[in-house]
Amino acid sequence: MIKFLVKDKDKLEEFVAKRMGKIIKKESDPLFILATGNSPVGVYKKLIKKHEKGLSFKGLTTYNLDEYRGIDKFPEDSFRKFMDDNLFDHVDINKKKTNFPSDVKKYDKSLDKIEKFNFTILGVGTNGHIAFNEPGTPFKTRTNEVTLTQSTIESNFKGRDKYPTKAITMGLYDIYNKSSEIVLLAWGEGKRDALQKLKEGVKRDDCPITHFVDHPNMTVVTDLKEFK
Repeated sequence: MIKFLVKDKDKLEEFVAKRMGKIIKKESDPLFILATGNSPVGVYKKLIKKHEKGLSFKGLTTYNLDEYRGIDKFPEDSFRKFMDDNLFDHVDINKKKTNFPSDVKKYDKSLDKIEKFNFTILGVGTNGHIAFNEPGTPFKTRTNEVTLTQSTIESNFKGRDKYPTKAITMGLYDIYNKSSEIVLLAWGEGKRDALQKLKEGVKRDDCPITHFVDHPNMTVVTDLKEFK
């Protein structure tokens, strides 16, 4: 049963950061799946503050959900750069233990060596997509290369003439099955429709997040009061 936690955004970001910090302290070799985009930025800022107060990230290994293809041509768009700017450069993490998909088969092989991640942080798109797994993506999909949809391009690269057109993403299957605990961040009115479909409890291919409806340990944190 999915849990919905509804509070002020700042308080929820602190709740998530505190939970992540607790796992980092408890586990000798914690494993996290991390997301990029606007949704987790506040959580990452609070993790940086916890590091400044003594939280060490030296033992942490991270796997990011996705990365653009041909990123050498668009280094400013790199999700690795995003993670450096918003978290990694501000804490004592060993960057050799931070992983991003660049090859489909190699990422799957790497994931095959991991039984479970201790914690997974997810965002969700307005159309219910998870990472770059857009509507219509089969649940059994593993790491795969995708062509960016027009809506994604307009959202991420508005006003630009040149931009990445493809990406590699961890598949729904591994995100679901490899995650011991998932926290989904859903801020603002744009996420209402996706959350409503998730709350209805019916798996549907046109809204990828609904495939997580029966995950054994998933919490949705949102500032939309109607989901209490």
